Amino acid sequence: MRIKENFGLTFPVMFIVVAVLLIIFGIVLISTPDKVEIAVSPSARPIAGIVAFIAGAFILSSYEGVEIDLEKKKLRKFSSSLGLKWGKWRDLNPYKYLAITSTNVAYNMNMRGALPSQFSDQVFTIVLLNDNHLSKFVIQQADSLSAAKSKIKELSDKLGFEIVEYKPKKISKRKRR
Repeated sequence: MRIKENFGLTFPVMFIVVAVLLIIFGIVLISTPDKVEIAVSPSARPIAGIVAFIAGAFILSSYEGVEIDLEKKKLRKFSSSLGLKWGKWRDLNPYKYLAITSTNVAYNMNMRGALPSQFSDQVFTIVLLNDNHLSKFVIQQADSLSAAKSKIKELSDKLGFEIVEYKPKKISKRKRR
């Protein structure tokens, strides 16, 4: 059995808009008759249209996520586009616990003629942890603590891992000479 969690699209919103425009432009170039005058020569239209369509489809279909293979005891962070996935498989055995961590993400906005504004959001991350909590692997992010708690409970049931509080053990200080 495989568990797959998607992080979302790889590219920001502006790239998605450009991808949609590339797809439309590609379709127009492919379907335009040779008698119509546009900037691209009639012999190059099909090739330019196909290239624009494929580039737009690549951007539009790109996303990232995590995949866990329970039978082989492996996990990976993957990227995917056009139906193809790539990412390095890692061993699941060092990880024995699940935890929720929280991070504050701050945004600054400066506009001419206005005072600077600062916004912050709290993001909750579900992670796999090893015995001493020094190695962690991000599984999923959530906007609210309740969503993170329900998702971690579901993952704990599927993986059979204990839910713990994230407390990395301190490494002893080195002796100075």
